Amino acid sequence: MTERVVNPYRKISFYNLEFKLSGVSVRDTIRLRIVPDKDKAKAEIRFWRESDFLGIQKIRLEDINLVHL
Repeated sequence: MTERVVNPYRKISFYNLEFKLSGVSVRDTIRLRIVPDKDKAKAEIRFWRESDFLGIQKIRLEDINLVHL
């Protein structure tokens, strides 16, 4: 899990990837929970603001360099 702060364009960045989020305010703190799927070489990033679930985006594992996968 990691945290990011929403920029003025309602986006957050993670490993040079940008994610546009709706329903958030500038400077909101967003928690990212990453769920890898090694068989498909993909990962789901789940976005949370406090107890509000904001959505999921799927990315390729090669786009992020997570040591603990």
